[in-house]
Amino acid sequence: MSLLLPLGLLALLSLLILLLIYILKPNYQQKLISSTFVWKLSMKYKKKQIPISKLRNLLIILCQVCILAMAAIVISDPAKVTVVDKIENEKVIIIDASATMLMKHDDTTRFERAIAETKKLSSETFDKNGTVSIVLAGPEAQFVVQRATAGEREYVERRVDGLSCTYGSADVDGAVKLSEELLSFNPDAEIVLVTGSDYLSTGNKIAIDDVSEEGEWNAAILDVTAEKENGFYTITVEVACYGDTAKTIDLDARVTNPNGQQDNVAEEYQTAVPLPTATVHLENNKVHKIVYSSEVRDEWGSDTTLVTLTDAERLFSFGQIFFSLGESDGYTYDNEYYLYGGTKPSVKIQYCSTEHENFISGSLLQVTGRFRDRWDISVTETTPDKVALSGYDMYIFEHRMPDTLPTDGIVLMVDPDKSAGGGFTVGNRVTIPQGNWTSEYGVSLAPGIEHPIMNYVFVNSMFVSQYTVIPEGSLADGYDVLLYYESNPVFIVKNEPDCKIAVLALATGTSSVGVASGFPVMMMNFYDYFLPAVFDKSVYSVFDSVSLKARGNRLTVTDVNKNVHEYDSFPAAYTVTEPGTYTVSQTIMSGETINSRFYARIDSKLSNIVGEEYVITSPTVASKPTETYDDLLIYFAAVMVALLFVEWWLQSRSGI
Repeated sequence: MSLLLPLGLLALLSLLILLLIYILKPNYQQKLISSTFVWKLSMKYKKKQIPISKLRNLLIILCQVCILAMAAIVISDPAKVTVVDKIENEKVIIIDASATMLMKHDDTTRFERAIAETKKLSSETFDKNGTVSIVLAGPEAQFVVQRATAGEREYVERRVDGLSCTYGSADVDGAVKLSEELLSFNPDAEIVLVTGSDYLSTGNKIAIDDVSEEGEWNAAILDVTAEKENGFYTITVEVACYGDTAKTIDLDARVTNPNGQQDNVAEEYQTAVPLPTATVHLENNKVHKIVYSSEVRDEWGSDTTLVTLTDAERLFSFGQIFFSLGESDGYTYDNEYYLYGGTKPSVKIQYCSTEHENFISGSLLQVTGRFRDRWDISVTETTPDKVALSGYDMYIFEHRMPDTLPTDGIVLMVDPDKSAGGGFTVGNRVTIPQGNWTSEYGVSLAPGIEHPIMNYVFVNSMFVSQYTVIPEGSLADGYDVLLYYESNPVFIVKNEPDCKIAVLALATGTSSVGVASGFPVMMMNFYDYFLPAVFDKSVYSVFDSVSLKARGNRLTVTDVNKNVHEYDSFPAAYTVTEPGTYTVSQTIMSGETINSRFYARIDSKLSNIVGEEYVITSPTVASKPTETYDDLLIYFAAVMVALLFVEWWLQSRSGI
C-alpha cells in the first residue's frame, strides 16, 4: 500500500489532542458526609461491575484512537500500487492510406496488399497470445483497434476488412503520436508501418513493411495552366513518368464550346473538338512540359514540347478542355485532367446620368480591367429618357432617378433626387458653409460601421461641400450606414436576396470623393461585395477547403457522385473528398441560373510513387512500465465508520 498524499498523516497530531483531553479531564473529589451506610450498601452491589466499566472505558479510548488514525489515513489517499506486467509480444500496425497506396500492379493495389499484410501480422501476433493495435494513417490518423487480444481476432479482421484508402496524404506523424499512447502501457511494443513509400529515416522504433512491387510505374498529368496572351490562350501541361523505366506517351486534348460555340444539348453530350496530339518521351522521375500555343518562341526550353495551334485551333474562350494520357499504367487517377475557366460569366452594367461624371466612368473602366479574369463586363451608358429598367446585372443612376427601381439587379444611386421606392426618404440638398472640398479646409466625412466595402478605405481625405439629406430614421430595415457627414448618412447599403441597393447621397463633382485615393478601392470592394467570385480558382487538390460565395441567397454543389449539397449562409466552406468535377449552381436576382465548375485532383506530389518521403519523428517511449493505482480509500472509510458505531454503542452502555 502507498499513500498518494503523505502530508495527510499530519492529521495524526489529533491523537495528542485526544491525550490532552483525557489529561485535563476532571476527577471526582472526596467529601465527608454524616452517614456512609447508604453509600456502603450501594458499593456492595457495585463492586461486581467495576471491572466491566474499566474494560469499557479502555475500549472507548482504543476506538477513539483508531478512528483518528483511520481519518489520517483516509486524508492521505491510500492506494495499492501495481506494476503493469510486461507484454512480450505486442504490435502497433500503422496502415498507409494515402493516395499512392492506390497504385495497382498484378491486379492488386498497394492498399489491398497492406490490408492482407496487416491481417497476417495480427494473426501471427494472436497466435503467440500477443496484443495488436491498428492505426489508419489517412489525411487524419485514427485508431482502428486498440490493444486487441487473441479473443478479439474475428472483430479485428472485420474492422480491417472495412477499411478504405483515401485520395489524400498520409498523416504518418499523427499515427506515430497515437502510437505513443500505447507505448505508455508497453514501451517494448513494436511499431510496424505498412506502406509502399520510401522514408529517409524512421528511427530505431519503427519498422517498415514495404508492400510495393517490382515493375510499378506511373505516368501522370501533374498540372495544367492557361494564360491569355495577345487575346488567345497559351496552355501549359506538366507531365511526368515515375518508376523503373522511361516511357513514350501520347497526350490527347479535347475542347468543348471553343471560341464561344454553343451546343444546345446537355453537357455530357456536347461535341468535343480535338487539339493536336502531343507525343513526348518522358525520362524517369523528370517533369516535362507540353505547351499549346499559336506562337513559336525560343524560350520554351529543351524540357518542353511545343504543340503549335493553327488559326482555326487557337482559343480565345472555351467551356472545358479534357486532357488524357494514352497509357495504361497502374495509377489511373492522374491520367486525366479537366481545365475550366475559359469562358467568363457575363456582367452587364447600365450607367444612366443626366451629366456623366468622369469619376464614375473611370471607376467602371478600372473595374472592367480589375475583374476581367472573373467576369466578362460590358458597360452601356445612357440617359434618363432612354433608360432600361430590366435586363442588366447592375444599374447606376446618377442625379436623376427613375420613378421605380429595377428588381432584377444591383442598384447604385448617386446624388439621388428621390428615393424611387428604395426604402428611405430624400430631403433637401444642403450646401456646407465654407465647405471648400478642393482645399484642406474642407469638411471631411466620418466612417460608419465596419463593412467589407470600406476595407482599406481612408475617409479622412474625402471632403464635401454639398450633400443630400437622408434622415437615418427613415431607413428601412436592412440598410447599413457606411459614411456620415456629421450625423447625416451619405453612403448607405442594403444587401438582401431580393433587394441590393447602395446610395451615395452626394455628387462626385461637389466633393473630393471621386479623386480621393480611397475611392477606387471602395468601388473595387463594392463590386467584389455584390458580385463575388463563387470560388477562388478552377482547380483544387482533394481535401482542400473551398470557400463558396453567392450572388443570391443560396447555392448548391453537385459532387462527382451526383450528390447535391445546399448552402444558404456565406461564405460557406466545402471540402472536396474525391477527384473529379464539381458543379456549383446559383440563381441570381434576374431568375437566371448560373453554373460554375471546378476540378479536384489528387495532389501532384502523390503521383510520385517512388519518391522518398520525409523523416518520421521517432515516438517518445516511457522509461519504465506504467504503474497502476487501485484506490483503497473506500475500505479505510468503511472501517472508520464501523469504529464510530462501536464507540457510540460503548458510550451508550456506560450509563448502565
